[in-house]
Amino acid sequence: MTCGPNAVIGAGSLLAIMEKQVDYIVEVGRKMQRECVKTLEPREEATREWDEYLEAYFKTVSGGGGGDGRMRWDGS
Repeated sequence: MTCGPNAVIGAGSLLAIMEKQVDYIVEVGRKMQRECVKTLEPREEATREWDEYLEAYFKTVSGGGGGDGRMRWDGS
């Protein structure tokens, strides 16, 4: 669940990043328990907006790849 293709691994401690991600996941789980939420499903619009944001952002940073905004990882 942590360190997916859009993870923030550029410099620093990977463990610290993973701890923050897991803390967030636990926080969401607790909220789901408190509010009796059984499932989560992102809205299509929110998913599309997030992808558009990432595409635009990755074009502006070092390692942004071949113009499509996707980061290039070893083995991809």
